[in-house]
Amino acid sequence: MARLPRLRHLRKGSFDRVRRRRHLLAWLVGRADDLDATGTAQNFVTDVQLAVGVLTAVGNAVEDEVVTIGATVYTFKDNIEAQFATGVLTATDNPDDNDTVTVGAKTYRFKTVIAQINDVDIGGTASDTLDNLVAAIVAGAGEGTAYFTGTTANAQASAAAGAGDTVDVTALVAGVAGNSIVTTHTGSGDATFAAATLLGGEAAEAAYSVEIGVSASATLDNLIAAINAAAGAGTLYGTGTAAHPDVSAAAGAGDTVDIAALVAGVAGNDIDTVAEGDLSFAAATLEGGVTSNNLQATAHGYAVGNGPFLVTTSGTRPAGLVASILYFVKAVVDPDNFTVASGSRTSPVSTITSDGTGTQTVTPAASSEAVYEQLKKNPLAVVAGATDVDDLL
Repeated sequence: MARLPRLRHLRKGSFDRVRRRRHLLAWLVGRADDLDATGTAQNFVTDVQLAVGVLTAVGNAVEDEVVTIGATVYTFKDNIEAQFATGVLTATDNPDDNDTVTVGAKTYRFKTVIAQINDVDIGGTASDTLDNLVAAIVAGAGEGTAYFTGTTANAQASAAAGAGDTVDVTALVAGVAGNSIVTTHTGSGDATFAAATLLGGEAAEAAYSVEIGVSASATLDNLIAAINAAAGAGTLYGTGTAAHPDVSAAAGAGDTVDIAALVAGVAGNDIDTVAEGDLSFAAATLEGGVTSNNLQATAHGYAVGNGPFLVTTSGTRPAGLVASILYFVKAVVDPDNFTVASGSRTSPVSTITSDGTGTQTVTPAASSEAVYEQLKKNPLAVVAGATDVDDLL
């Protein structure tokens, strides 16, 4: 044990209170290595629980159904990415001389002898003629034979051979603007479009949209990615979707999603959970959140004001308890539970927001820092009357 110096001279009027404390503190700091811990270290556990919920799918989501978690609404969509407008030109026979088809701003003329820009050579069969048209639209191989020299690629659409005697025409830019690209024909009607414009162009879906996958499992994976703002923005879920501010999500057993509040405690039990169609939550809110700042140690034997203590761990500390911070017993809840406050007996109760991992231990502190904390809190008469450092701990 480290013995305190005799303090009679400190009680006389030769030193003021500040100098007395500084003198004693200097002596204690110089002997920090000799200070002995008092009491017995005790292991403790905490009981802080996250509110949780389970989303279950018995079938796949359909367009515009929603899942709501807290204030955030996720809307299921068939396609998240912007869609290209498309059209199909079908030939029932070989086009006649001077028949035309128009794609956007360009009109292509079928000719037995090509004579001007955008002329397309009529081949031996309808299939041959359509191949020549595709070459003209994309400015591919065959300039001067399949189509007239100087014909440039269509600036609004591309083309490719389709099934049978058809040509698939696709807007170059995704989105609704492609739905205005003209697709018409004149002449014999041997080569016709199904509609007067390309169709099906769509803008990219908004933030918090979730792509419907090929199965319920795939759709739930996309929803998890959206909730956590994981990889897949713009493809699995809408660009601009932020991570949910209150919960996280993970794949559960089978076609389920496990939802957990980000912050432990009873507040998580107020997070609403709503689903539609073949998706459902087990309850209308997350459940099971528990708030407790108690440290549980069987028959701990502590009293209010005991300390200072240090918290050590074999894993990670409960969130809210910090290494190198000195703690005092704030309240004795019962023989097996107590709360702590950091830095001072008068400080607020330390708030614990997670349980941590490994073994948690509270140990009476024995260091110059610990004694300094006591010097700040004890009247000088108490300090002067102490005969052993342990009396101050």
